[in-house]
Amino acid sequence: MRLGRCIVQRRTWTVAPDELDGAHFKGVDVRLLAAAERLRSRRDLPRWVFIRPGPGRLGPTKLVGRHKDHKPVLVDLESYLGIDILSSWIRKHGEIEMIEMLPRPSELWWRESDGRYCHEIRALVTPPRGATQPTEQVVDGEAPPRCR
Repeated sequence: MRLGRCIVQRRTWTVAPDELDGAHFKGVDVRLLAAAERLRSRRDLPRWVFIRPGPGRLGPTKLVGRHKDHKPVLVDLESYLGIDILSSWIRKHGEIEMIEMLPRPSELWWRESDGRYCHEIRALVTPPRGATQPTEQVVDGEAPPRCR
């Protein structure tokens, strides 16, 4: 989701085991590559994604059923090793959440002598204490439309 040139939320997908042909592959298996490519094509997945256990897979939290502090793992969906990691996570957790990596590795601006690094800035925005909900303004006898 973008607001002008600013990305306020990256694209996210929840992936079930059946979307990767059950993820029951052992060792190097060309069927895993084919299943991953079908998944990417069907869901329009980018090459670089972060994965973490799906909603509700890590027990209850205070954050709407998702354990937001479970550190995601970066996966390259054009690498067999990355696809194998994806498959093992789906087997382990049953359902995973995939989040697009933005910017891509070649676009990361934080550079050190040993490589580039990604980061994210998180902020919680809440209304000030005692703030009241805004009132609707009626113009020409009609209230403005609401977003639902």
